[in-house]
Amino acid sequence: MTTPDEYYYVLPTLGDFRQGDIYRDCLHLMLSQSGYRVLRERPAAQGRTQVFLHGEENPPKDGFRWDSKENVAAEGQLAMCVVLTHDCEIENADNRNHRLIGLVRPLELLPTSDRQIVVQNRNYARLYLPAWHAQGIPESYLDLRRITTIRRDALPEDKRIASMTDGGREILQKAIIRYLTNQYRVTA
Repeated sequence: MTTPDEYYYVLPTLGDFRQGDIYRDCLHLMLSQSGYRVLRERPAAQGRTQVFLHGEENPPKDGFRWDSKENVAAEGQLAMCVVLTHDCEIENADNRNHRLIGLVRPLELLPTSDRQIVVQNRNYARLYLPAWHAQGIPESYLDLRRITTIRRDALPEDKRIASMTDGGREILQKAIIRYLTNQYRVTA
């Protein structure tokens, strides 16, 4: 009989990057304040750097450069993640450098009353992930409300701890579709 971890996970294959790969210590970003805060650096004396924080109320003297990107202040969290980018996007030349990742949170952090709902996959925003203790994956859930775009090189091979099996990836794909199509369902 197959255990839940055997159905969901396999050890990663070196160089075979794909949807459903699980990494530890991924940086997840979130803008938590309304408005924006832009960070500008300027060289200072003795090889030091000064950092200035600008917003709508105090724009930089030379203005904002949104067309060429700005560095903004955001909250960051290091946690496990699952690659959400589909394999066909990974293989396309124009998408090889960008990845969507979803935050993985330990199930034990949820209130006890909510855990069973997640385990039964009755919460569209949270996909249950069984534990695989041998690889350091506790009983967890993928939080589909917390998706971050990162560059491919932000996912080093030595931080990849597991890959989802074909069955696990099918469950992942269905969960993404279910979340995106039912999250904002309009009722008459």
